[in-house]
Amino acid sequence: MNFVVNKIRDNNQYVGIKYQSDPFRDNSSVEFNAQVMTITFNDLFPIVPEAKEDDSIVTDYKEHFKDLDMFLDFLLASRFGADRKKAYMWFRAQSDWGKSWLFQGVLSGLKLATTITESELKKSYSGGASGFTADMFTHSWFLFIDEFKSAVSEIKNITHELSFSPKFQGQVTVPLYAKIFSSAENVSSLNNDGMVESQFANRFIFWTEEGRLTGRDLYANNQLLYTKVIISYVYNYLKTKAEMYISLGEIEASNRANEVLNQIIKAKEVATVSVEEVLAERIEEFKEEYQDIFELREQFFIYEDYVYVKHKGKFIEAFLNTYFSEVEIKIIRHKEQNMILGISDSERYTKRVGGKSVSGYKWKRIEKPVQILKDTPFDFELGEVS
Repeated sequence: MNFVVNKIRDNNQYVGIKYQSDPFRDNSSVEFNAQVMTITFNDLFPIVPEAKEDDSIVTDYKEHFKDLDMFLDFLLASRFGADRKKAYMWFRAQSDWGKSWLFQGVLSGLKLATTITESELKKSYSGGASGFTADMFTHSWFLFIDEFKSAVSEIKNITHELSFSPKFQGQVTVPLYAKIFSSAENVSSLNNDGMVESQFANRFIFWTEEGRLTGRDLYANNQLLYTKVIISYVYNYLKTKAEMYISLGEIEASNRANEVLNQIIKAKEVATVSVEEVLAERIEEFKEEYQDIFELREQFFIYEDYVYVKHKGKFIEAFLNTYFSEVEIKIIRHKEQNMILGISDSERYTKRVGGKSVSGYKWKRIEKPVQILKDTPFDFELGEVS
């Protein structure tokens, strides 16, 4: 295939290649348009594994991974559904649970997984030369990022496709379906004691598993047979269900897949609260208690019926350090300053206070200004009422 692609590109001067997968087509195809060569494959399974059946092994693995079939349904729904914005999963399981064995052994053994590192994914955002190749993604059903450490906003950009530039080649665009981020430890930037950024809470399925695959006798006594049996089971399950989707036709298959994906999301729903909700609640506390924070006494003034903030940066630091933990601060700090402080009016006002011109941002309305006396920790004067 690489030889054919290179030959066509050299003869036709195409600068980009786009790969697609369409199992509803009768044949694969190559099309040319606007200096982009589009290659569409119609096969879902690049290899047929050796048939190995052993009900005792399948039963044993399902005792370890009770929701195996639901997980496979997630892959199918992500593959056939149109709404891939919901096809994100954070798969959290302890060491020795068998994450690498499942994702990089069983599913990669079927050529359905593309495994990349977190650093490679971040590098792809910049658009620079990449170590990726089209072959890595051609028949892939999902992107697998192991030992995931931190959630970044760019994650939301990898919904339907990924573009990268292999060394010494033009841009390549490949389709993306499920995106699975795996870790043994908590990823605090994604979930901190149930506090989740709304942009991630609306996308990620939070999947957790416990137990040790290495502690199971059937696996420990014959790992090769165990692996071949589960590969065979997974292949047959996916193939049977994929044929069912294809028989529905493209539109009905997409609708059905979206329904299944929503059902799985609901089944795996966990109690979370958005960062924005926590932030709004603690801003209100801050607005009631700001005068008790000693280092802020020089950073605000009152004019008529409003408190004005002179320096947002210092106010933010005092707010964060008083009301949030170090981990929470890392999640919140990148938010826009006005959002953090609850400032709706971004204009900076200049007022005459105590015979001097001072400027600041309108922050908190007060019912009735109260005179703050000299020689208190809060040494400022009321504004002059015109």
